[in-house]
Amino acid sequence: MSRLPVPGSDKGTWGGILNDFLLASHEANGTLKQGSVGASQLADNAITETQLATAVRTSLGKADGSLQSANNLSELTSSASNARGNLGLGGAATLNVGTGTGTVAAGDDTRFNTSSALSITAVAASVTSSGALVVGRHNPVDTTSGSLTMTLPTGQTVGAKLSIEKTDNTVNTVTVSGNIRGVGSSSIVLYWQHETLEFIVDGSGSYWPIAGHKTKSTLDTAYKRPATLATMPGSFAPAGARLSWYRNTQVTNMIGGTQRIFVPVPNSTQDTFLPVFANLFGEESIGANALTIACSIEATDSNGTNRTAYTFGGNHTVVLQPGGVIVPDRAITVPQTTTNYATGAGSGTVSGVWLYVYVVVASGQAIPLNVGLGLSNSEIDGLSSTGGADYTLPGSGSAVSGNNANGWTFGPVALLGTAKDVRMFGAIGDSLLQGHGDTPDYIGYMNRASISSGIPVLNVAVSGERAFDFAKAQLRARRTAELNGVTDLFIDLGVNDLATGRTIAQLKADLTIIFNWATNLGIRVHALTITPETSSTDSWATTVNQAAIISAANLSSINTWLRGLPAGIYACYDIATLVSTSQDSGIWKAGYTADGIHPNASTHQTILAPALATYVSNYKSSGSWNQ
Repeated sequence: MSRLPVPGSDKGTWGGILNDFLLASHEANGTLKQGSVGASQLADNAITETQLATAVRTSLGKADGSLQSANNLSELTSSASNARGNLGLGGAATLNVGTGTGTVAAGDDTRFNTSSALSITAVAASVTSSGALVVGRHNPVDTTSGSLTMTLPTGQTVGAKLSIEKTDNTVNTVTVSGNIRGVGSSSIVLYWQHETLEFIVDGSGSYWPIAGHKTKSTLDTAYKRPATLATMPGSFAPAGARLSWYRNTQVTNMIGGTQRIFVPVPNSTQDTFLPVFANLFGEESIGANALTIACSIEATDSNGTNRTAYTFGGNHTVVLQPGGVIVPDRAITVPQTTTNYATGAGSGTVSGVWLYVYVVVASGQAIPLNVGLGLSNSEIDGLSSTGGADYTLPGSGSAVSGNNANGWTFGPVALLGTAKDVRMFGAIGDSLLQGHGDTPDYIGYMNRASISSGIPVLNVAVSGERAFDFAKAQLRARRTAELNGVTDLFIDLGVNDLATGRTIAQLKADLTIIFNWATNLGIRVHALTITPETSSTDSWATTVNQAAIISAANLSSINTWLRGLPAGIYACYDIATLVSTSQDSGIWKAGYTADGIHPNASTHQTILAPALATYVSNYKSSGSWNQ
């Protein structure tokens, strides 16, 4: 350990002892060694600020001007507002909690209570009657008591919005009416529960429907309801012009046999066919027992030499249970001839295909009668009480001819084929649409229009039917399945309703149910106006000797309503004006009917069929066909 020399001692060695002591803290050149001076060697307050380096003095100066935690931001005086801005705080940061001016509301403020009166509410009161919509609100509309029309108010500020919702689950509708832009219409109809539209006021004082839909076609696409029944193949469309002629009975004195049925087909529209069979009768009543059936098809009137048989699950025959609907394993393509298939005897230029249908039951069991007559009695061979051979196989011989007592016939309820166009027609109605009064054998103006225009139609009209009947879901259920794939539907119902005492209000309600039913399936409705029903003292040779059974006032009321396109109707075709002495006169033109109810053959063939064919052809060529 180094020490200082001791005076009087260390003679001869004191110099070395001193050097050793000095070198403990000094370099050989006399400077202090690094680390020789530490905090313990410095006296308190020995170093002043001026003795510090410039950079150190600058840093300390900044610290002197900083916020001090002990002062709780009291240093912020004139610059407090700037400081709040820099911190992103609004003016509410300095306001007191209260209910008066210049205060902020507490979370339990009674002004937030929805039961108290507010100057602005997000939802308007639910309405149950037609009226004006409220701008700036969501408008709930309840149509439980009937369809309503809600009007968009005029004179609103640009940018104002409102929404409207149908809140109930009835078939009644909400029609939004007003100055609507971008939809090609002055109204939009809401059909479903909770269906909602939102509108915004533009610079023209009118409304745009928003939420991504700018045209009526896109709105229709977005809100239409697709068909939910898919018993028929989706790639097939109606092929025959007269189908599904339900009879009102089933017979128990017939065992069965083979029938040769001529089905008219629109010219050059189909060459692939698929029959649909159902064990039903009347207004879709379920058959009493199972049926054994078989079927084949031929395109030329060769009476059996070129028949092609259908199969069911790989078998030639199939057992069809009561209420069942069945289609064969595959469609059959038949060769077209230069005359477009066969021409039925007595049918003039009407062409089509022959179906051979075999049906048999046990003795005492019943066979439904669910197909209409052919083009003449010689073209349908009916059932017999003794049964008969199965002539549906190629080369099996000819069907028994001339056995058509009482028109006892069983056949397919529909004939489908490969689709040639995007849109496909169907038809529901009563005996007028079915073809009564036309010859030979009830072809009818609808079917003749289909044949001449080349546009197929699935006609499921039932003689005697009323709108009251078809409005019942259980009575239209199976025809709903048959109409799968149909895009446009002609509806001709109402004569029987008015003739049996249904009121105008009741008929409108029933028709509205039917129109909305079809629309909700994604089908466009073409309504037909209602024709007269009269009595006559001279077989309707003149007009003066007719007396109206359905009053002109009732016809005018319902037909005016139809022409106005109420909710659910896409278009209306006015056949009543074509056959009446004047619009809704309630009187037939002279020579236009033979019974006061149905058009006669001439009216079917030369008046109504050409007019309707022109209508559907124009509809197709107008561009609406593919929308």
